[in-house]
Amino acid sequence: MKIRVDQIPQEGMSLRVEMDVDWLKHHQKRSMVDDLTFTRPLEAEIHLQRSHRDVLVRGSLAVTVQAVCVRCLAEFPCPLRYKFDLLCVPRKEVVEMEDEPDRASHRRGGHRNAPHGRGAGRADVELSAEEMGTEAYFSGMIDLDPMIEEHMNLAVPMRFLCREECKGLCPRCGANLNPGACGCPR
Repeated sequence: MKIRVDQIPQEGMSLRVEMDVDWLKHHQKRSMVDDLTFTRPLEAEIHLQRSHRDVLVRGSLAVTVQAVCVRCLAEFPCPLRYKFDLLCVPRKEVVEMEDEPDRASHRRGGHRNAPHGRGAGRADVELSAEEMGTEAYFSGMIDLDPMIEEHMNLAVPMRFLCREECKGLCPRCGANLNPGACGCPR
């Protein structure tokens, strides 16, 4: 979904977006969530606020996946939620920030590996503190799809737990200990 920056009203614009399971399957092929099964469409609420040519994008997304608990190996539906804030600036300003010689030698912050969108076609680029949370837009258009895809990836935990107090599996017989003791001698 693309939004023209010059069509964002002064008071801002709010959108409710639903990405169906087909969209999710298409985008998960190039993401970190390639082994997950989506059980519901992704729902996103996005607010765009323009200040001259800069646009603040505030969003929240929610999606449910079928996950496998790392302790007990049980499958369970896992709701994922994520909130984000991004400052979108015209591409020219990002290039100027990256080309400043003083900044190039004093970069700090995170790393960016962007196959599309920011820094397209470039290897890892180290971000300065000022650049964290900044997204470039091109030709007066903000493309929400890569933003939603990126933040969907960030919503996925490192490991899934069916619940915090999951007891896992018996190391001796392999039985799930959540319903009760397995009968193995202690």
